[in-house]
Amino acid sequence: MTKSRKLFLIILPAAVILYALIIWQGHAGVTRLHEGKAFDVLNALTKSQGEQPLNFYVWRLEEILFGPAKMVISGLIFTAFALLYLQKASILLYFLWVFAYLVVTRPEVLLYPPYGDAIGGPFAEAIWLFKNNFDYIGLSKQAIFIHGGPKVYLFSIYPAFIAVMLKLFRDPEVFLIINHLVVFSWGALLIAYFREILLKICSPKIALLMSMGILAMPLFQAQVEAINMEIPMVLFSILAVYQLTKKNIALAAIFSVVAAMVKGVAILICGTVTLIAVFLFFFGEKGERFNWRYVFWGVITLGFITGKWLLASHYLSCEGEVPWVGMFQGWPSIKSFKFAYLFLGSLFVFLFVFVKKRFFAEGAGTNFITFLKNNYVTFIMFVAATAWYVLFLQTFAVSPRYWLLLVPFNSFCIFYACQVLIKNEKVLAGALVIFITLGFINSYGLFYPPFDDNDHVILERSLEYRNDQLVNIDLVKEIEGNFSHFKVVSPFIQAQMLAIPEIGYVKKPLNVYIYGWSCTYENIKDYPGIKEIGILEAIYLGVKFKTLKLGDIDDYPVSNKDKIVKEIQYGDKKGWIFMGGFAIDAVLRAKRMMMLEQMRNKFPK
Repeated sequence: MTKSRKLFLIILPAAVILYALIIWQGHAGVTRLHEGKAFDVLNALTKSQGEQPLNFYVWRLEEILFGPAKMVISGLIFTAFALLYLQKASILLYFLWVFAYLVVTRPEVLLYPPYGDAIGGPFAEAIWLFKNNFDYIGLSKQAIFIHGGPKVYLFSIYPAFIAVMLKLFRDPEVFLIINHLVVFSWGALLIAYFREILLKICSPKIALLMSMGILAMPLFQAQVEAINMEIPMVLFSILAVYQLTKKNIALAAIFSVVAAMVKGVAILICGTVTLIAVFLFFFGEKGERFNWRYVFWGVITLGFITGKWLLASHYLSCEGEVPWVGMFQGWPSIKSFKFAYLFLGSLFVFLFVFVKKRFFAEGAGTNFITFLKNNYVTFIMFVAATAWYVLFLQTFAVSPRYWLLLVPFNSFCIFYACQVLIKNEKVLAGALVIFITLGFINSYGLFYPPFDDNDHVILERSLEYRNDQLVNIDLVKEIEGNFSHFKVVSPFIQAQMLAIPEIGYVKKPLNVYIYGWSCTYENIKDYPGIKEIGILEAIYLGVKFKTLKLGDIDDYPVSNKDKIVKEIQYGDKKGWIFMGGFAIDAVLRAKRMMMLEQMRNKFPK
């Protein structure tokens, strides 16, 4: 037995004991400090002031101390184990170990219902299909999501997959557990195949560490817990690129089409397959050049891109335009993304390597096509990363989960540059271990700018989403248990939690009204205003987010005239159950006045 393995077996029991202590005693220790009124200690740890409620301290420390500590301990132990035992593991064996790691380190999420946009997106469409016997013709005639309808994707196979799962597993808890395990397996397979691509350009040790770097990324950790489209889309994208590296153009084309059928933005992978097919047709090795199968599959993927775009533009357009898509609308998001500049740097290194080989290396004279053929795998990854930037440069508000498709390709390109610049493998391995460690430390967004709103779109960037999820679960449980006889007025996402039992938040639908948005399905009614709904007959649900400034309205959704019946808090994430609805009513009236003014301007007397 080597010294490394002996050391690992010595450290392992201590690490497991520390991990168990954090789980069993972490929250209990905070409770004891709070009961002893040790607010100086608690405030120093949480960087807060005054005397906060217990749930603030418990879950804020989960976010900034206990959670990251558990991720660091489990993550580094798994990394060490993988370095010792999995460097030469097969795809299947590596997949199984990554899957086991995901299950063992996050069993609590197996009963988490879908979160955030997954509810108003793929789940809205899936449940409509489930309840309407997969009537796609009928779905095509429904209102688009921007108008509160269930038609969100229409041409995605993922909502159909969820609908089939709903048919197979009628018990909500079984449905959630199976779905989470499926997503864990997809995530593990993604990591395993990414490692296989890396093995084509580097040693088993470095390939393993780089794949672990993806596993450690906060965005991946959050998305692999979500029942949503991102993980399967990225998996099929990786499978397409893996087949492309092996020049299996037919399988690459098929997987790229499947990726785009999961979520439309993966058309960039279809575009990558098309471009590489053209490259191989004109510049491939002997037996590949002018092989018409490359043209055939290139035309298939290009035709799919064109067809999907035209159909989406027709069926998912809003007054003739696809929402949030336009020339250079994504520039504000991309220019603020630091890793975009690292990608540009890695592209510069790639071109520098060519220039060096072309003019300065021994046997200088290599032309660019030969250089690309000699660096075929790297070339593919640069094409895929570039395709992402080109596509999302035209997309407004690139939310965190959209970056997941870029992560493996961007990371590969940056890693390529590091490998060129750092010749010593031990130094490179050490740098990767530091990167992995920082990723696990940042699991709950410790290094990100502070964000205390309940905005699910931003919170999906890391495991910090969990506190917001727990707020939602408790709010809905409280309303179902104690206020089910009221008319429940709620925001868009929470309205569906309350009205649709299949999602997993409630056991039976409540009488739900929606404010701040429209909804045309599941008998969710638009909020008509205080007078129409009856002030004593309604209970309101609201969550903490940035204060809305509209006329004289400063506090939204809860005004100082409202009566808070229950406050739910996990760390700095808050939600309220309240009566009154005065701020919500004022916003509704202000919007009606704005619409009336617009109509008067459009149709003057």
